[in-house]
Amino acid sequence: MKNPIYVFGFLVLAAVLFGCKKEEAEPKVDENGLTREINDLVPQYILDEMQELGMPINGGATPPDLEDTYLASPFVLKNSNIPADIPGTLFADLEFHFYGQNNQDLTIMIDYITSNGFYTEQGEGLGSFIVGDECSFSVFVEVDLTINGDPAKALNVYSGEVVNKGIENFHYANFFLEDYGDPNGVFIEVGEGRVLCDQDRFSPLKGGESEWYTRLPDCPCEYSESLDGKAEMCGTWIDCGAASQEYHYGATYEIRWVPDQPNDPGQQCTYDSAKKLITSGIGAGSPDRDSPDICGWGDILTGQGFPDYDHYCKDVVPWGKGGSLVCSESSVPCWIYLRDWPANKGKNCPAPANPVSDIQHMLRLVGDMSCEEVTLIIKSAKESPNLLIDADLRDYLTGEIEYLPENQLIDKLKNWKDLKSCSIFPSDDLCVLIDLAIANLQ
Repeated sequence: MKNPIYVFGFLVLAAVLFGCKKEEAEPKVDENGLTREINDLVPQYILDEMQELGMPINGGATPPDLEDTYLASPFVLKNSNIPADIPGTLFADLEFHFYGQNNQDLTIMIDYITSNGFYTEQGEGLGSFIVGDECSFSVFVEVDLTINGDPAKALNVYSGEVVNKGIENFHYANFFLEDYGDPNGVFIEVGEGRVLCDQDRFSPLKGGESEWYTRLPDCPCEYSESLDGKAEMCGTWIDCGAASQEYHYGATYEIRWVPDQPNDPGQQCTYDSAKKLITSGIGAGSPDRDSPDICGWGDILTGQGFPDYDHYCKDVVPWGKGGSLVCSESSVPCWIYLRDWPANKGKNCPAPANPVSDIQHMLRLVGDMSCEEVTLIIKSAKESPNLLIDADLRDYLTGEIEYLPENQLIDKLKNWKDLKSCSIFPSDDLCVLIDLAIANLQ
């Protein structure tokens, strides 16, 4: 039996890659979405075998810009047709760098490095073919290698979707194309190979954050109705018009980015009356762990479609809606929600700080209140008649001023409670919250 010493799916020894042939005319993409060069390089049976093992092949003549360095971790074996392989096996992290992309020739260069602590393997200046469409891509690399003097050819394929600050759904395949008879039995069989993937489905830029929300597109710095229907990064922006005062009190406009794939995270951006992006506070937009794919989260009565209960449980309930029989999630303190569902600050916006209904200056007062409870306090202060609330207290709760001496703050809260006749209606929601705010400060 032949020794499967081509164990990792990369090269064990240094690789010498062939240069991609360039043509004068724009390259033709065949019916299967691959260039003639790729179809000449890869036998159909190997393409079929890769896809049978779960390797995505993303064809097309308009691939996204890949030029950057990425990290696939944790990197695991998804599937293999090598008998001794076990799906789920953990492999060493893969760092790979794309550069020299040419979408006229559909070529690109790649460097990679991987190390398991015992050995380091790398390849540099590897010429490759690239195909793709909008955000999805596949890169094909033909590798010439020699082990103990025996030559062979292998194929490496990289596939995924480009998102903000990384690659989503990254897959890597390595298959043997030719062993020239393998006289010394050192290679795996021609047509055998492995498909590996990034287990958490996100390969961040090197040195970048890997949180779920970092892969979402940045919010535009200014609101415009023309954003409606704009495609970006495997998704589409939709104009929601007036912002919800229930969930984003103080905001004026709202847009959402919804992913093409259902149940993926989505982006939400809100804007003030001057159409400037709101960057923090309850008024700011919050990313969605599960995009509702529409404005709101679904309401049959308003024609917004069926309620999206995944979004409701993962994003609305933690905000403070309490929960339901269909959810295992529960509400969290508002300061945690604003931390773990952080508002996007846009990219190179001229005025990066634009808080609306912020709570950073009164964290002690709100304590572990939910965002629904904090919204009630801010909204009540903002909309209460002048006779029912002290002006300084209103300005403090709405963020117009950021400091009041603690003893004054407690006295003004007690006075607000008296003016609201809370002694007569102690179970009133606002009265209960004012009592809680006073207790948090004492």
